[in-house]
Amino acid sequence: MKKNTILILKMQMVLSCIMCLLMGNLVSAQSLNIEWDTVYIMPVDGQIVNGYVTLSNQTSDSIDVEWEVIENTINPNWFIQFCDFAECATNEFEPIPNSRRGDLEPGYDDSWYVGINPNGYPIEGGVWTIVIHNHTAQTTDTVTWLIDNQTSSNELKEKVSYKISLYPNPASNLINIKNPDARKLNYRILDVAGKELQNGRVTRDHEPITIDALPAGMYFVAVTDENSDNRQLLKFIKQ
Repeated sequence: MKKNTILILKMQMVLSCIMCLLMGNLVSAQSLNIEWDTVYIMPVDGQIVNGYVTLSNQTSDSIDVEWEVIENTINPNWFIQFCDFAECATNEFEPIPNSRRGDLEPGYDDSWYVGINPNGYPIEGGVWTIVIHNHTAQTTDTVTWLIDNQTSSNELKEKVSYKISLYPNPASNLINIKNPDARKLNYRILDVAGKELQNGRVTRDHEPITIDALPAGMYFVAVTDENSDNRQLLKFIKQ
């Protein structure tokens, strides 16, 4: 009887060790760090303007990633360039691929970017959104490059010293802008093409905004502090 008990305990210990190793590998595999989830680009005619996002593999193993474009409303007449982990492609000679799969080696730390030049065509809003599949960890992340002629390309939302947030998300009838310091803010609601649909002002610590008139889909809220150059870009889903 004692021998059977000891055998069972040993088996439990072995199983526990295996589970620890598996969990450790899973946590490690999830350590793909993506610097931003939204990047502003302000187009300048006759000049290529790039919007960068840094990806880094913080594990000791390769990460199997695949990206695919899920939204592209940038004017196709513009010069467009997209650079990922493998190469840079432009629409100057041939279409930019809609997806690519490959490995990010241990220690990988590099920037992916979208570059644009209107080339004499009208300067307008647009969006380039990709979903990044981490096949190793079975997770996904979304990165959006927002073309906005009212926002400087280096005014990224993460550069502000305080954080504005938005809830609920997804939302049905209204969203609330949480403004912890009750700063005086202006907001613009944009569609995925960068077109302004609503605007207004926020002066309270939280401000409800009615979105009944918006069709179901993804939207952005560009928030600007009246007393500084600080800007944030928030993203929400209307159900």
